[in-house]
Amino acid sequence: MAENGMQTFEQQAEEANLLIDVRNGCFIFIGACTVVVLAMTANFLTLQPTALSRDFLIFSVIVCSVTIICLISLLARSQPRIDVLVLFLLCVGWVALGSWTTDIIAHIQCVSLSGQRIQTKTGSMSSEVWCREMKTILAFSWTTFAILTIKLVLIVILVIRAVSQGREGIWGGSMTEVPWFNQFGNGGPGMGMGTGMGQGNQFGQYGYSNLGPYAQQSNYAPSTGRPAMSQYAVSDRYTQQPYPTRQAGTYQSGPNQYTVNQAPGHAIVISGNGSAGGMPNITQQPGMMRA
Repeated sequence: MAENGMQTFEQQAEEANLLIDVRNGCFIFIGACTVVVLAMTANFLTLQPTALSRDFLIFSVIVCSVTIICLISLLARSQPRIDVLVLFLLCVGWVALGSWTTDIIAHIQCVSLSGQRIQTKTGSMSSEVWCREMKTILAFSWTTFAILTIKLVLIVILVIRAVSQGREGIWGGSMTEVPWFNQFGNGGPGMGMGTGMGQGNQFGQYGYSNLGPYAQQSNYAPSTGRPAMSQYAVSDRYTQQPYPTRQAGTYQSGPNQYTVNQAPGHAIVISGNGSAGGMPNITQQPGMMRA
């Protein structure tokens, strides 16, 4: 049983990397696009063709350089709130670069420039080559902006889903703690309820172990980490003073027993005197039970 619990833990740990794999793949693709734009812009900055303003080239180099630095930092370690902030700023930079490039080159047909040349700092270059390189910068700029926007929206959706499932501290946790869609039920590995910090993958959403034989003893569903419906057998002999039941088990002090389905997060309160054969007064009150 313990071996099966360990296998479940390993499988959950592998699934938890799904969001990280998607995130890292997007960042690598964005990094490749950024390097292409940076290389072409740096080449234009060296040649300084008269058709391009120096301000555009400097802005492009700044956007690409900042993007590379941010991606490396986010790949090393990050939190959801940091990812959202950085991705938003990068989206602003790339949409500005894409719009500026569109304003320069979108209305020009490169084929019509065949055989023409433009002046540069070191001489001249083919106008058609310049046009095609600018079209490439345009395409990669808008592609990078689109990927950044999709990634930003995806992270926000996943974090909001986690918060709605009781993990209020997820914004300050690690990106590895953000579950993918429909993974781990209502929570993810490595976090207690509302802590926002990793507590080890052996704990479920409510801070209780959900692995191996312990799952059967904790009255918590292994797949979701939520309290399971417990059944309590209670004796009919009670005092007049009400008292809450605190632990799962069978309570019997007479021939009659009553089965009570406990609602999650509620305590069972028993009052009345059932010694005469009558049914005791059994109610449930909201509140966390303590062992």
